[in-house]
Amino acid sequence: MEMNNEKENIQISNDAIITIVTTAAKEVEGVVGIHQQLEPNIKSMFSKKKVMSGVETSFNEDNSKINIDCAITVEYGYELTPVGIKVQEKIKEAVENMTSFEVNKVNVKVANVKEVTKEK
Repeated sequence: MEMNNEKENIQISNDAIITIVTTAAKEVEGVVGIHQQLEPNIKSMFSKKKVMSGVETSFNEDNSKINIDCAITVEYGYELTPVGIKVQEKIKEAVENMTSFEVNKVNVKVANVKEVTKEK
């Protein structure tokens, strides 16, 4: 599925948006990465949403705004709510700056907490 920006007649692939979302989320302190789904979600098999590596994108009814769902893994010891809020802000800013799509909402799910060992 490719997303069209009719103003400039530029097509932006869903994979490109997923890459932007993934990169932006990983830039937030405390985020280990995007939560990898072990098996496809039954709902996603019948949905119009594109599901890949813990990121889902869709447009609202009139295709004017993009909705983003993102599942993240947070490093143990970080407060989950502030990390989630920062991820929302970072994703919204990155998608709007790198594409001309307006972000309707960014839903962040903390899917896992992982202890990260620091090398000495």
